[in-house]
Amino acid sequence: EPRVGAAMPAAKPSYRVPASSPSDIARYEELRQGLRDLNLHTVCEEAQCPNIAECWGQAGTATIMVLGDTCTRGCRFCAVKTSATPPPP
Repeated sequence: EPRVGAAMPAAKPSYRVPASSPSDIARYEELRQGLRDLNLHTVCEEAQCPNIAECWGQAGTATIMVLGDTCTRGCRFCAVKTSATPPPP
Protein backbone atom coordinates (compact mmCIF):
# COMPACT_ATOMS: atom_id res chain seq x y z
CA GLU A 1 0.00 0.00 0.00
CA PRO A 2 1.46 3.42 -0.95
CA ARG A 3 2.24 5.77 1.91
CA VAL A 4 4.19 8.92 2.61
CA GLY A 5 7.76 8.17 3.66
CA ALA A 6 7.78 4.57 2.39
CA ALA A 7 11.11 3.11 1.28
CA MET A 8 11.85 3.20 -2.45
CA PRO A 9 12.34 -0.04 -4.39
CA ALA A 10 16.05 -0.84 -4.77
CA ALA A 11 15.98 -1.37 -8.54
CA LYS A 12 14.64 0.79 -11.34
CA PRO A 13 12.48 -0.70 -14.10
CA SER A 14 14.41 -2.40 -16.90
CA TYR A 15 12.60 -0.66 -19.78
CA ARG A 16 14.36 2.15 -21.64
CA VAL A 17 13.60 4.33 -24.64
CA PRO A 18 15.90 4.11 -27.69
CA ALA A 19 18.67 6.71 -28.06
CA SER A 20 17.54 10.18 -29.09
CA SER A 21 18.33 12.00 -32.31
CA PRO A 22 20.36 15.27 -32.29
CA SER A 23 17.14 17.30 -32.72
CA ASP A 24 15.55 15.43 -29.78
CA ILE A 25 18.59 16.18 -27.62
CA ALA A 26 18.40 19.87 -28.53
CA ARG A 27 14.66 19.96 -27.68
CA TYR A 28 15.36 18.15 -24.40
CA GLU A 29 18.10 20.63 -23.41
CA GLU A 30 15.94 23.63 -24.37
CA LEU A 31 13.04 22.37 -22.26
CA ARG A 32 15.33 21.50 -19.33
CA GLN A 33 16.92 24.95 -19.35
CA GLY A 34 13.55 26.68 -19.63
CA LEU A 35 12.27 24.79 -16.59
CA ARG A 36 15.42 25.73 -14.64
CA ASP A 37 15.04 29.39 -15.62
CA LEU A 38 11.46 29.36 -14.33
CA ASN A 39 12.39 27.37 -11.19
CA LEU A 40 9.78 24.71 -12.01
CA HIS A 41 9.82 21.10 -10.82
CA THR A 42 8.58 18.20 -12.95
CA VAL A 43 7.30 14.77 -12.07
CA CYS A 44 9.66 13.50 -14.78
CA GLU A 45 12.80 14.63 -12.93
CA GLU A 46 11.62 14.21 -9.35
CA ALA A 47 10.47 10.64 -10.06
CA GLN A 48 13.73 9.87 -11.91
CA CYS A 49 11.75 8.62 -14.89
CA PRO A 50 13.89 6.41 -17.14
CA ASN A 51 11.91 7.57 -20.19
CA ILE A 52 12.27 11.33 -19.71
CA ALA A 53 13.92 11.71 -23.12
CA GLU A 54 10.81 10.37 -24.85
CA CYS A 55 8.54 13.11 -23.48
CA TRP A 56 11.02 15.97 -23.29
CA GLY A 57 12.96 15.25 -26.46
CA GLN A 58 10.51 13.66 -28.85
CA ALA A 59 7.25 15.30 -27.75
CA GLY A 60 8.63 18.43 -26.07
CA THR A 61 6.33 18.06 -23.06
CA ALA A 62 6.86 17.90 -19.30
CA THR A 63 4.51 17.41 -16.34
CA ILE A 64 4.86 20.30 -13.89
CA MET A 65 4.42 19.85 -10.15
CA VAL A 66 2.33 22.85 -9.08
CA LEU A 67 3.20 22.56 -5.38
CA GLY A 68 6.99 22.44 -5.86
CA ASP A 69 9.18 19.35 -5.51
CA THR A 70 7.03 17.50 -2.93
CA CYS A 71 4.02 15.26 -3.54
CA THR A 72 1.32 14.30 -1.05
CA ARG A 73 0.50 10.90 -2.59
CA GLY A 74 3.46 8.71 -1.55
CA CYS A 75 3.27 6.07 -4.30
CA ARG A 76 5.74 3.25 -3.53
CA PHE A 77 7.03 2.98 -7.11
CA CYS A 78 7.81 6.69 -7.38
CA ALA A 79 10.98 8.55 -6.35
CA VAL A 80 9.26 11.91 -5.77
CA LYS A 81 9.85 13.39 -2.31
CA THR A 82 6.66 12.97 -0.25
CA SER A 83 5.07 14.72 2.69
CA ALA A 84 1.57 14.59 4.14
CA THR A 85 1.84 18.34 4.80
CA PRO A 86 4.32 19.88 2.34
CA PRO A 87 5.44 23.49 2.83
CA PRO A 88 3.91 26.11 0.52
CA PRO A 89 5.75 26.50 -2.82
